[in-house]
Amino acid sequence: MSELAAQMRLYFSERSIATGLGVELLSKRNNMLLTKVMAKIKAEMPVLDEKSEVSDLVSTSLKSAISSGDGKEFSNGLASDSLSDAEFSQEQRASVQKLFDAEVSTGLLKGKIRPDLEAFASQYGLAIETIGPYNALTISNEPIGESAEKSQGFQQGPSFAQVMFFLTEGGDPYQPVFSPLRTMESFVSGGATPTQYLSWKIEDKQAFVPTFSEARDEVVDTWKNMQARALAKAEAEKIVKQSNQAPDKPLAELVPEDRRDQFLNDSIEPFSWMQATFNGSPVPVELLAMLQGNPQQQRAIGYTMGNVDSLNNVGEDFMKAVFSTAANGTSMAVNQDGTAVYVIRATAFTPAIEMLREQFKQPNNRQSPLIRTVAGGDNNKVLEGFFDSVDEQAGFENYSNPTLP
Repeated sequence: MSELAAQMRLYFSERSIATGLGVELLSKRNNMLLTKVMAKIKAEMPVLDEKSEVSDLVSTSLKSAISSGDGKEFSNGLASDSLSDAEFSQEQRASVQKLFDAEVSTGLLKGKIRPDLEAFASQYGLAIETIGPYNALTISNEPIGESAEKSQGFQQGPSFAQVMFFLTEGGDPYQPVFSPLRTMESFVSGGATPTQYLSWKIEDKQAFVPTFSEARDEVVDTWKNMQARALAKAEAEKIVKQSNQAPDKPLAELVPEDRRDQFLNDSIEPFSWMQATFNGSPVPVELLAMLQGNPQQQRAIGYTMGNVDSLNNVGEDFMKAVFSTAANGTSMAVNQDGTAVYVIRATAFTPAIEMLREQFKQPNNRQSPLIRTVAGGDNNKVLEGFFDSVDEQAGFENYSNPTLP
């Protein structure tokens, strides 16, 4: 991967520098590049000097490719002209394309034209995919949206969305078009190797308010999802009621047999509500609590909600439903983006709730480094959640009058 990253940065370093030039200087640079490459191609292909129509076609295609940074613009230009085969044969076009490709890989065009990514992926055994278009919110639907840059040492850098979609103080994109970005999966479980990504964006688009005709398909899709979500929640509540009435009955028996393969997951690995970034790696909170007793261990550098690898973007409501349900009890929750409704039966908790209560009674546990690390807004949020839970269980309602001073 490091070799591929070095190749990509070599290809795009000049492009990244060029995007910082003013319009006049950038145009001048592109024209100089066009002149040099055309002279080199003409030296190898006398037909360009003999026929002005052919020379104009190649020059126009090359100019478009340099301007866009896309080698396909050159191929498309050669293929879409009106010259007959007698004027510019397929063999001659192939020869010009070969000269162009040589400049992309080893010559003056390095850094300006996107290389053959499929060839690189094949050479290094990587998967290649074009995704999008996405914005800073919808990119979360893709696995790469959860990745982040790796800063110095083991600390996690800014997220993929921050780098790709945020703007500088001057209003320019923080990450230029065609500039490679290397990120890696932020959190993995079970000692798995995090996935690494090498990516770049091919187009920036200013934020805008779409017309209804432009947004209609998305609006209709959202409306359908809302209706489907309501129906799914109603069915899920039926299953929850049936399951709680018969807690000894396997949850699988409440799912229609012809849909179990599609909807039933009864092999989810144990997971925790919160995970700590500890020494650069995610560590479940209960494991971190044990590690805190070792003076050689570093303190946690941050916390995040634990993930469930086999489920889809579970979110806070899912975690609350799981961890507020008694063992062998059943509850229902919608995931973070509202695209899935889950019926959950929690089989066991470690440690058991009785042991947690006993631990909480000990002052040294409430004053541990682990508790002090969860500070500020997170601490307040935990406290507010506790009060809300007590109010909910007690049936308390606050009838305060907002007009009173």
